[in-house]
Amino acid sequence: MVEMVSPPGLMLFRQPGKFEIMRYAAWERQQEALQVCSGMQMRTKHCIVASHYTAAALLGVPVPKRNPGRSFLVVRHKKDRIRLKNVSCRYWKNLDIPGALIDMGDFQCVSPEALFVQMSMELSLEQLIIFGDSLICRDRRLRLTTIRNIRHFIMLCDRCRGIRKCIKALFRMREGTDSPQETKLRLDLIRYGLPNPRVNHLLNNNYIDLSYPESKIGIEYDGLHHLGQISKDHERANGIQAEGWHILTVDKYITRNWASFIKFIINLYDLLRMRNTSKISLLRIPLSVPQICDRRRRL
Repeated sequence: MVEMVSPPGLMLFRQPGKFEIMRYAAWERQQEALQVCSGMQMRTKHCIVASHYTAAALLGVPVPKRNPGRSFLVVRHKKDRIRLKNVSCRYWKNLDIPGALIDMGDFQCVSPEALFVQMSMELSLEQLIIFGDSLICRDRRLRLTTIRNIRHFIMLCDRCRGIRKCIKALFRMREGTDSPQETKLRLDLIRYGLPNPRVNHLLNNNYIDLSYPESKIGIEYDGLHHLGQISKDHERANGIQAEGWHILTVDKYITRNWASFIKFIINLYDLLRMRNTSKISLLRIPLSVPQICDRRRRL
């Protein structure tokens, strides 16, 4: 039986402070989705079940692809389709699997595990890994499931489009991540031939975003912060470096600029070579995401 790590919908009952950036963004997504679902329910006598992008918003999960501009519902049988303007209603035979549905306030919604399978039909492999990491993130208020639960649900599913992509994505997903940007960065490091970094390594009560503990090298992704958080991050970085670690910092301006990102990759490669005796080969042409998800390939 699929068990939830923490009860979904918890964010519905308390508005986070705006300084809790990730939680507040999730709460805003949920509030907007609740209004959308209320509007759909008023337009039909049938009980609606939110799915795909609408379910993701209702669960507060960010999706690394723009919503196509409509709402999404799901039904068990084709004959039960609900016809509403600007609403995509799809039928899905896996809706009868135990754990496929959960309650979200006054509405029903596909579970995080079912949503992962559904979104595999909407997202690229890279986007699905990023989306999956958001479902199993470190924040206990935002974490909705585990890799084990997702894998168990997939095993119960009837064969459908996207299942093979789900299995490939699970190979590169990691529990305990902090943000989609960090997941994207982790995948890019692997694509250039660098070792797979550890996610949120704990050192003296400080988490390091990405790290190579055996080499004492850490990577910190500098995302959105309020002023108080910046000071805390500086204190944390100072404490980590005092333990003999070398910390590299990267932000969205570096990751989005090819020349700057290549410089960062080379700096990290040089550090790893200097601190690690094992052979590392930096790739001039990065591998594709499907290639790094291929278990037959030695990376």
